[in-house]
Amino acid sequence: MAIKKFSSLLIAGALSAFIFACSNGADSSDENRDEVLTSSPSESDDPAEEPESSSSKVSDSTDEDSSSSDTSSTDVPSSDSLGWKAGDTITLSGYVNRGLVKLATPVTIYELNENLEETGVVYSSFVNDSLGFYFVHDVVLSSPYVYIKMENVAANYVCEEGTATRQPIEALLDLREGLDANLNILTTLQAWRTKHFMKKGKSFAEARKLAYDELRTEFMMDSLQLRFEQISMAESIVDNYYLLGVEAMSIYETDFGPFKEVNFQEDTMNLDYFWEVAYARTAGQLCFKLEEHSKAWHYKVKLTQTKEYIKQVYEARFDFGSCSAENYAEVKTPRYQQGYENKSSYYCDSTKWIHLNQYNCISLDQLVIDTLHGEIGDMVEGAYCKGRFYKYVDFDGWKTATELDVGLKQPCTSKAVGFKSSGRKCYVCDANDWEEATLPKYDCDVRLHECEEEDGTIFKGFFNQDSSYVCDGSKARRINEREKLFNSACVSTSEKKSFEVGLSTFNCEKGKWSLTSGDSAANALLDERDGQVYRTVGLGTQRWMAEELNYYDTVSSEYLVGNIYRVSQESDKYTITLYSAVAKASSVCPAGYHVPTQDEWQTLFQFADKYRLASDVVASLSSQDHNNIPYYSDYFDEYGFSLNAYGFVNGQGQYTQNLNEVYLWAADSVDGQNVMFFTSRTAKEPKFITSSIAAHRASIRCVEDRKEE
Repeated sequence: MAIKKFSSLLIAGALSAFIFACSNGADSSDENRDEVLTSSPSESDDPAEEPESSSSKVSDSTDEDSSSSDTSSTDVPSSDSLGWKAGDTITLSGYVNRGLVKLATPVTIYELNENLEETGVVYSSFVNDSLGFYFVHDVVLSSPYVYIKMENVAANYVCEEGTATRQPIEALLDLREGLDANLNILTTLQAWRTKHFMKKGKSFAEARKLAYDELRTEFMMDSLQLRFEQISMAESIVDNYYLLGVEAMSIYETDFGPFKEVNFQEDTMNLDYFWEVAYARTAGQLCFKLEEHSKAWHYKVKLTQTKEYIKQVYEARFDFGSCSAENYAEVKTPRYQQGYENKSSYYCDSTKWIHLNQYNCISLDQLVIDTLHGEIGDMVEGAYCKGRFYKYVDFDGWKTATELDVGLKQPCTSKAVGFKSSGRKCYVCDANDWEEATLPKYDCDVRLHECEEEDGTIFKGFFNQDSSYVCDGSKARRINEREKLFNSACVSTSEKKSFEVGLSTFNCEKGKWSLTSGDSAANALLDERDGQVYRTVGLGTQRWMAEELNYYDTVSSEYLVGNIYRVSQESDKYTITLYSAVAKASSVCPAGYHVPTQDEWQTLFQFADKYRLASDVVASLSSQDHNNIPYYSDYFDEYGFSLNAYGFVNGQGQYTQNLNEVYLWAADSVDGQNVMFFTSRTAKEPKFITSSIAAHRASIRCVEDRKEE
């Protein structure tokens, strides 16, 4: 369908207005008259003559309380008060009221069909004076339905300083009702609500009537008889104080968002928010620019009547009464919310009623709780902050309780140190705050399980469902890795039981583990070269010397000459021998044994790690002698391997001993460098290093040769 645009009329109108303004600007009552733009040329000498509309004006009356003195009106051809008729050529005109709208802001008129679909016929106009007036001549429509819209509205706020780009001002009209076409906040809300009801299946007429009635009721415009598009603040209209009042109560467009979709009869929460925001911004002295702006913008509205209307709306909806120093901190609920489950509250700050929220309620609560006597562990709900609780603690008196204090129904204080559960979660109190007990040291299955099972019974954890536990002496504990592997717990009531793993036999009796691995005289290693006897230990598939090699016969073994270093520790009554890389490669171990390779060391570490009870591998293999780290006290040397920190000869040929470090040769060499097993007890992990320095000397442990099966 063709789009009708009257660009030539617009240009002509603008030019005509400009010429008129230049010739008559000095006599104009409007200081901005030189900026007038019109949508079409006027047949009158004054291109901005105001049309008369008997249905929307009080005839020639002067309002003593009006915000503006009488100003000269603009003259345009009068619209037919009886409304649109098919085939008529009409003029559409009106005032845009949404604060002070800038001159030349465009206004667009769209013809619609009965389904509110655009027909393609479009007329354009502009705001052409400081009162917000616009008009369009020679409008020919085939449908009575129009949608009028002004976008990119740069306007001042009625109550506050400042200008902002505001949401479009709209109107959905049936011109058969009349040709009045004012745009304001009420026509905008009615347009939104009309669209809403039409989505629900109502006809245009039904939807428009419903929207009018509910807005009239919601804003308590009891005496209003005019249509919203008949009201403006630029004309002396009996009921226009309603419009200014609603404008003042809706400072920001975002406040009106709920009106687009909410069902007034079924969903009140969004409208409650609107009224709370409106009250907060308008009540008291917050709308401090209302009178100043109304007069400056030549509004013909009774300000006393407007203020009284706003007051009556809030009294009816809120009914708070007076607020002074005498009733400071008094709290009231809006009258209209009396039947609501979730009510809003307001308090008196000695001058005005303020919405009570999660922030300002705290200071009011403090006034109350500071007067309360409390004992450690007491907890009370705030008098003003509903759902906020306070607990009494040791030195600070009352302080805000946490969500966990409330949820667990037990405030965390010095009297509540310990553990508490809620469902499958467990919490620990450290005398100040609860925290979820997720760390291993806070094992809640150990802390909270009441052992009713027979000792030795393994069960899955309640809080840690991936872990297993056992009752031992009527107390729960987590089973260790060894018990997992054997699927049998070693508890205080256990009879002796044994589990064989290669050359090792693990024994449990009365809650104590022991290892039988040939550490007896029958399995002692006699070095026939010098008659020394060494302890041995069978660990998995390997048998190891449980002591450092101490062979130093340089007469029988000339390769030792210059390749050993002897250290005597008289205070501890032992002597050690450290060997060079040459010596370790010269069959220095007793018959049937050899210097272990890296792989053989790794086999040992893997076995020790798999069955250990100690905190780490190094601790499980380390001797308790010559150790200065108390951390390793539990399950030290549980395999009887007895690693010792016997020291090391460095590249300068100097002997050094660090009780945290162990150096032992491996048989391997890598890229011409000799491999040495090294561990730091603080690192808790064994590793391998290489050495190419001939002066290095270190201990040797020998492992039994593999026997042919």
